[in-house]
Amino acid sequence: MFIFNGLLGMWQLMMATGFWFILGLIIAGFIYVLLPENTLQALLGGSGVKPILLAAFMGFLLPVCSCGIIPIGVVLYKRGVKIGPVLTLCVLGPAINPAALGLAFSSFGAYMTLAYISTVAMAAICLGLVSNLAVDVTIIGGKRQERCGRCGHSHKGSIKEGVKWAFDELAVDLAPAFVYGLLMAGLIMATVPDNLVSSLLGDSKSIAYPVSAALGSSIFICNVGSIPFVASLLGQGALPGIGIILLIMGPATNLSQLFLLHRAFGKLSVILYVSILSIVSILGAWFWDLRLESVQQLNVIAHTEHGSKIWGYALIFILIRALMKVGHKH
Repeated sequence: MFIFNGLLGMWQLMMATGFWFILGLIIAGFIYVLLPENTLQALLGGSGVKPILLAAFMGFLLPVCSCGIIPIGVVLYKRGVKIGPVLTLCVLGPAINPAALGLAFSSFGAYMTLAYISTVAMAAICLGLVSNLAVDVTIIGGKRQERCGRCGHSHKGSIKEGVKWAFDELAVDLAPAFVYGLLMAGLIMATVPDNLVSSLLGDSKSIAYPVSAALGSSIFICNVGSIPFVASLLGQGALPGIGIILLIMGPATNLSQLFLLHRAFGKLSVILYVSILSIVSILGAWFWDLRLESVQQLNVIAHTEHGSKIWGYALIFILIRALMKVGHKH
């Protein structure tokens, strides 16, 4: 029964993430052939704050989940963008988009939404700045590689060629880690009780906040889907800080994404990603809890998902095809 529940959880994750992962691959293919290296270097190059802020703005505009953002980050990194802006994008892409902000405003009001936006933006910017200083390694598909931005090589071709590269090359690099992460996340879904977060409501902040961060970093929930979930917790009397942590950690991290990050950028990037996001989210929760004494709970629109069996089957096909190519690559 345990194995069955784990596989069922894995299938549910595939339906939920399939659309976004495929969209991320397609966008990565577009970037690969349509954006010249000098343009990317001008916008996101350098080691200062400006490229990180521009990456944050780009993340705000990209409607992708935490797994779908990794292919985009990988291709940007291959084109010479530093790790700081890439990881900033990997946080804000899944954690915030205009649709989620509109839903958050209608659900929590302006003050709670401001707390959510400011905390995740601060976390992403801090992550970008620290990563630029601490991470100096290029690991794509588990192997150290030279980046295109260093060798001056330019990839030009049609959109069709870009999409072909995304599914024939990039997907092959990412598939093993993605499948393993999906399996681990599915097993966690099968073992974590549904009422675990609710049981934290009566605990102290020093316990509730770290456990909420750990839970949010383990399970997958999209940013739009996280809002009704958090709204239901607030309706049961949860601290607003718990809501802020879950609104950030839930969409911006999950086990599948962390395995992808490790495969693409190495262990140090994953450690910085999880630790900085957790620390800043918890500090933000403490700060805003002192100011959010009460949150007026409004009616929340129904849970919105892009998951469907079609995207789940499509993702299975892509992953099987990619895994079959892994042994033949290089």
